[in-house]
Amino acid sequence: MTADSQGNDLQSVKYVVTSMIKLAPYDPTKRLVAAMIASGVKDPITTLGDIFADGSFVGLITSDGAPQDARDADDAIEFHQPGYQLNADPSLTLQFTVAEDNALTREMTIGKPDADGVYHVSDTVQDTKWFAYQETVYKAGPHRRRLGVVQITGNEPAQDTRGEVSGLALTATWQKDATVDDGNSRYLQSYYTPETGGGDTPSPTVKPVESISVSPATASVEEGKDVTFTVGFTPADASDQAYTVVSSAEANATVASAGNKVTAHGVKAGKSTITVTSHDGGKTATAQLTVTAPAPAQHAYYGAADNNLAATFTADFLKGLTAKEVTAETVKADYDYTPNASANNGDGQYLVFALPTAFAKPKFTSSGFTFPFTKTATVDVDGVPTDVYTSDNMATVNVTITVG
Repeated sequence: MTADSQGNDLQSVKYVVTSMIKLAPYDPTKRLVAAMIASGVKDPITTLGDIFADGSFVGLITSDGAPQDARDADDAIEFHQPGYQLNADPSLTLQFTVAEDNALTREMTIGKPDADGVYHVSDTVQDTKWFAYQETVYKAGPHRRRLGVVQITGNEPAQDTRGEVSGLALTATWQKDATVDDGNSRYLQSYYTPETGGGDTPSPTVKPVESISVSPATASVEEGKDVTFTVGFTPADASDQAYTVVSSAEANATVASAGNKVTAHGVKAGKSTITVTSHDGGKTATAQLTVTAPAPAQHAYYGAADNNLAATFTADFLKGLTAKEVTAETVKADYDYTPNASANNGDGQYLVFALPTAFAKPKFTSSGFTFPFTKTATVDVDGVPTDVYTSDNMATVNVTITVG
């Protein structure tokens, strides 16, 4: 488009050829983002397919009720210093007169019918929000596109005159909603010119999100610990790979995201569903997380006993010996066993070593020789089955115990 020497350009005149309005039920889990109607998108109806899957067009609009924009706001705030004003928060509306009496226009005005097809009317406007897409085609070629959330706030039915088209003059108010541009805009607007495949600022080809995934699909984590999930997109090079993540039970697990990683933190034993939602298209995926209580601490116990009778070895007896907390990793180390003086006086005392049953059978050596310990009993120590080994060899002071 080129202006003449006086700066006039007929090709830039807003000569309207036609327009359309499409609405779909509002869904707070979905997101309307700029990429959906970017100036490089040739067919936004396809891009918006998931958002408007259950939607429909309002249909024919009367010629004298064509879409008309309006703005209403309180007076601007003036300050003591000259030249400073602050605009009041505006209300942006779109007024149009629908000619068709179809299921959508009825639902917008008088609601839904019951199972018998009867409408129970209490008002002719409904407290319902809608996803809205509006497209206006100009003679010079550009298509103006708008995407946002509206609520029907006005309805002025025309007179039912015989032989004339009767319609409903509706007022749709654009809502500043969290689903639109993350709550930063009342609506998104772009221009597309079929000849150039672009608008004011041509953009690269936009690849909408087809699906989102989160893996693993199931996981478990102990209270106080973290587990990591990975988020993926199809296609892998989708233009908008932003997403949100929530935990269905924050009392059990909290979540945080960084890049394509989601970290879940176990808070309390229980279950939680981790849900990721793409900004583009509102695609979702879930993973199931189980939070478990921490396993009871496990210990190895060593010391001396006056006999090797199984009845001697109770939980309280073992707790009276030297204790060392062990895990599956630390238990495989060597133990330097140094019994107390009374265990080496030859008076018939026994060396004692006890280890959780779940771990591998220990080996006892002293100065390179296998040391004769025998399994004597199995004791429950605070819910942990523990095997007790004893030996009557008092001659050696230092015994090395190797597990695994």
